[in-house]
Amino acid sequence: MRARLAATRPLASVLLAILVLSATAANAMAQADDAAQQPAMVELKGRVTAVTVYRGRALVTREVEVDLPRGQLTEFVITDLPEQVLPGTLFAECEGGTVRSVRYRARAVQQVPRQDVRDLTEKIQQQEKLIRQNQASQQLLSQRSSYLDSLEKFSAERSTDEASRGTLNADALIKMTGFLFEQREAVAGASLQLQEEQRLLQERLTLLERQRTELTKSLSRTAREAVIGLEPMANARNARGPLTLRLSYAVGQASWSPSYNLRARANDENVNLQYMAQIQQMTGEDWTGVTLTLSTASPAMLADSPSLTPLWVVLSDGRNQQAAQTQGYQIPGSNAEVQRYRQQTKDQLDQTLNALPLANRPEDQYRYNERANDYGNALQLLDLVASRKALFDGPAAPSADRALSVTYTLPSPISLPSRNDQQMIQIAALELPAESYYVATPLLTPYVYQQAKVSNNSGMALLAGPMTAYLDGQFQGQGQIPLVAKGQKFYVGLGVETQLRSNRELVDKTENVQGGNQVMDVKYRLVIENFMDKAVKVQVLDRLPEPMSPDIRLSLVSQTAEISQEPLYQRTLRPKGILRWEVEVPAEAAGAEAATIEYSYRMEFDRNLTLAEPVATILQRNREEFKLMKDSLLVP
Repeated sequence: MRARLAATRPLASVLLAILVLSATAANAMAQADDAAQQPAMVELKGRVTAVTVYRGRALVTREVEVDLPRGQLTEFVITDLPEQVLPGTLFAECEGGTVRSVRYRARAVQQVPRQDVRDLTEKIQQQEKLIRQNQASQQLLSQRSSYLDSLEKFSAERSTDEASRGTLNADALIKMTGFLFEQREAVAGASLQLQEEQRLLQERLTLLERQRTELTKSLSRTAREAVIGLEPMANARNARGPLTLRLSYAVGQASWSPSYNLRARANDENVNLQYMAQIQQMTGEDWTGVTLTLSTASPAMLADSPSLTPLWVVLSDGRNQQAAQTQGYQIPGSNAEVQRYRQQTKDQLDQTLNALPLANRPEDQYRYNERANDYGNALQLLDLVASRKALFDGPAAPSADRALSVTYTLPSPISLPSRNDQQMIQIAALELPAESYYVATPLLTPYVYQQAKVSNNSGMALLAGPMTAYLDGQFQGQGQIPLVAKGQKFYVGLGVETQLRSNRELVDKTENVQGGNQVMDVKYRLVIENFMDKAVKVQVLDRLPEPMSPDIRLSLVSQTAEISQEPLYQRTLRPKGILRWEVEVPAEAAGAEAATIEYSYRMEFDRNLTLAEPVATILQRNREEFKLMKDSLLVP
């Protein structure tokens, strides 16, 4: 039996070895199959080819040339994404390839220290060694000072004892005292020297550490990458590549605003308007030779319009209304307050939309729907609770083009490095027809200004922005260009005309009483002088008082020139008491030959009352409403 078992042992060992080898081979084959199924990874950088800049964000498109093996999934790692990239906005597409996955990853990268960093590290270690030696010397000096304290105490106790027995050795006491003071002076001097040495060593160490920190910033960084799984289409002609992979992503710290340079020449019927853009580019990524587009649209890219929900209303008693007012809500009481409330509400809605991420997720759409209805409810409730006077006693609501969404694609490639300061580029140079004229407001200033009525026939909308004016190549001043739609006319200032001058004189004033009323007659003379050798047209402005009470009656009695019949002026400014004349001023008309306009008006009111200006709050409200009216109608 034992012999039979002994004979079978070699056979069992062989079978066990065969099983182990088979399992090992199977495991190796499985690992090989898993490795074959894992997609290959290729690192590429690509090139930024197109950028769309919004207000506060930018959408960047990067193109990468890739080679795809037939029928094989490959993962491409797009490296060097900018610091301000918004990870949730990554999107990839490839003609001839199928994008299987797009994901973002950030990883720490540590590079091998350079020789200059190693040299600084060695200097820092040497400096730390010197500081430790200095600290050891100060510790030894402290021990020496403690020993002197013990010696002084011993000497004092012994001298006291000897004095009590009458055996005091005065010479020995004097020698010991001198020795102690000499040693203490030496310790104090050495201590000051070591402290100063320590201060200098510490300053040197701090400087070396700061230099090393600056050098090592680039050695330890965060790599931001997009990992894209891509495989060729089975029926694509160029499935073997190369293919163009396009990666799009949004970045923060990018914005733009419009700016203008206006150039005009005397006796020229056109003005040259340079439409500029001031771009803020701090994304951490340079844009070199890109197709640049500037847009005022919202970058949120929500595909669906918001859903309208019902407007629920209830009745409120006085206590609830009072509580609402104590929480900061007050019903607008004037048209200026109504307009301001409407604009603030619309601005808040725009901010909500712009704050949404570019990825169109269901929760983002729901949040926008909710906020849009909140703001819509506020605007509709305003129509219900505000008075009719506040709603209608003022300019109409601005037209839709005042919230204009425009896009400008620049015709040639643009390069914009990432840096802190603003960068100026030109959007377009426009030659626009203009009608030049002069404006005099002698009540406010003796200067006469040149202005131009410009027609925007450029085919593009002009956004509101600052303007710098030049006339015949000379700087004239700065102003503003309003939002101008295609085909719309607008007004620009061209500065002071030094060869014209205006003046306003009070000619006469009489007061008398008729019945129970006081009657006041006032007469003014407006003078326009022209020192040029040619006749010019001047628009002269003045004003009548505007009664805010029906108890004041006012009438224009006489005038030596006809008031302007221009329809827009007659509809807007004339009812507010603003007077406007278009006057032809002859050449070299000064002094007695100057052009003059005389007019008089009459006011009647209760003789027991006097005229006064409204209180400050009413005056400010009226000014705001007048400004809103002028701005909404582009009245000069």
